[in-house]
Amino acid sequence: MADLRVWSVVGPIFNIEMGVSCAPGDLVYYSTSNDDWRLADADDNALYAQAIVVAVPNIVADGTVVSACKECYVVDTDSPFTEAARLYLSGTAGKMTETRPTGADDLRQIVGEAVAQTTEFGAAVTDKT
Repeated sequence: MADLRVWSVVGPIFNIEMGVSCAPGDLVYYSTSNDDWRLADADDNALYAQAIVVAVPNIVADGTVVSACKECYVVDTDSPFTEAARLYLSGTAGKMTETRPTGADDLRQIVGEAVAQTTEFGAAVTDKT
């Protein structure tokens, strides 16, 4: 997922304060101990995805406010997903994967589904999620 971008948002967009660097399409959770948002990670059950980053300023560091949402369509020009596949929170912080996490303590959170390729999203050669 080298070129992930948010195509359209379903529902409200809201601002959140990040505690780490992030990019559009990253899955995030609210950290009560840090009082900010961090990258969600399937390797820890407490770090489940609660939102997805929609837009960020040029530089994102601790304390930067970014836009996020609960539901959206994302486009990845690398086309890494199989149509109709379930997408899970990845063990790579902030990312999604088609591969279901298998570790004994891994969180198996479904975060989306790869949907049909149609002209509604633009070029039919790229997968839409």
